[in-house]
Amino acid sequence: MAAPAVFRHTDHPGDTSVALLYSRAVGRPVGWLMLPVMVGALVQALQGAPIFPEAFIAAAGALLLASGWTHFQLRNRVVEIRLSGHRIALRTAFDVARNAPVTWEPLLRAKRQRAGLHLYVGDRTLHLDPNDWPAYSRLKTAVQPDDAPEQARVCPY
Repeated sequence: MAAPAVFRHTDHPGDTSVALLYSRAVGRPVGWLMLPVMVGALVQALQGAPIFPEAFIAAAGALLLASGWTHFQLRNRVVEIRLSGHRIALRTAFDVARNAPVTWEPLLRAKRQRAGLHLYVGDRTLHLDPNDWPAYSRLKTAVQPDDAPEQARVCPY
């Protein structure tokens, strides 16, 4: 078996640890979710109302929501694609950071669009935007949508 072709997203973590990856990714959601909490606390403070119980509960809720959203994003955003013939491995940011084993699946179908490339793998449809993949032209030619075997196009379920 030949070495698989590896394609990386612009958000690929590289050799970053899981903790560093998570801490970098959680900053923006925390900022957006704490903004209404801080505005609400400011309004209450300017009106002379007590802010501490409500602000602490709202801040804890915002941090919990931001943490959950970040965890969801890191586990679901595909940042690495490995291709070997008509088999494909989709790796998320969390998989790459913790060096998880590669899971190969059959590439059921690939469809070229003007706005990118659609890959059908298992029960997932993945849309690849050319701006997010530095080696997009190599990826587009490596997928070979037209000569995929017929048994790979048929859904096995």
